[in-house]
Amino acid sequence: MATSSICTIEDCARPLASHGMCNFHRRRLKRGVDLYAPSIHASRGLPAAFMYGVIGTTEQACIKWPFATNGRDGRGVIKIEGVMRQVHREVCQMVHGDPPTSAHEAAHLCGKGHEACINPNHLAWKTSAENKADMNIHGTRRRGSAAPGAKLTEESVREIRKLASTGVSQHSLAACYGVSQGVVWKVIHGVTWTHVQSR
Repeated sequence: MATSSICTIEDCARPLASHGMCNFHRRRLKRGVDLYAPSIHASRGLPAAFMYGVIGTTEQACIKWPFATNGRDGRGVIKIEGVMRQVHREVCQMVHGDPPTSAHEAAHLCGKGHEACINPNHLAWKTSAENKADMNIHGTRRRGSAAPGAKLTEESVREIRKLASTGVSQHSLAACYGVSQGVVWKVIHGVTWTHVQSR
């Protein structure tokens, strides 16, 4: 006789993960939250219904999150038990189980994370290095002056390296470009801005 692939918690139709429960209820158990409290308390209304509705989909095209995004990188967000969470990470956990380590990221195999894709068929747990490598392949990794909070440009990086080679001190360069000496050191020694080649 085949075993059920559905969570055994009453009125829950989410996919079974382990110990007779889905990932949602396993997380509740770990936090000491009432397992039988209606799921509407976890996240309310249409956003919650939409998120749970993508579980088990066979859709191969991207499924765009139509609600709130974090604005910074376009990824969908939802409030669960009073905490703002990334939707794609929640979906990845519900479908693929807990991440192998706390450092693993919910990566978008489609390269459309910035467009708020939450299709579980497009998500997988990957290390930060693996995720960055995928972003390079997809052309979606924001590097250099396109990165959030960047204080330098590709041209200023070339200037810093050129001036440093003529003997200008790192402290002088830091003051001139409005960054710390540590930032200048990393630029000069190729720790950061590795994609910028000198002319």
